[in-house]
Amino acid sequence: MPEKAIYFLTEAGESEFERLMFEISSKPINIFLDFNAVIVNLDSLPYEKQRACVAEIQENINTLKAYLEENIKEKEYEPSIPATGMAVLRQQYVLAEAIQTWINSLNLV
Repeated sequence: MPEKAIYFLTEAGESEFERLMFEISSKPINIFLDFNAVIVNLDSLPYEKQRACVAEIQENINTLKAYLEENIKEKEYEPSIPATGMAVLRQQYVLAEAIQTWINSLNLV
């Protein structure tokens, strides 16, 4: 079995890492969802095509949610996964659930 390579940050790398952490954490939160461009323009399509677009988005959300569920199940008791990593996975799942509920409320499908 090949040996693992271990990398360390240099002092300059550590400083850059900290700078980036604070830069990113101080920025406004942006949630841009590509499919919102489709939603905004649905009225420009015939009803059946609107339904088809929304159905595709629903399918993709369902796929994402299933993937996240599986990923959480695989990793939630894995001691090597940091709590912060699990928190982000759960956050993504909550967001996927919210989007799923919202897209289903459009009542186009």
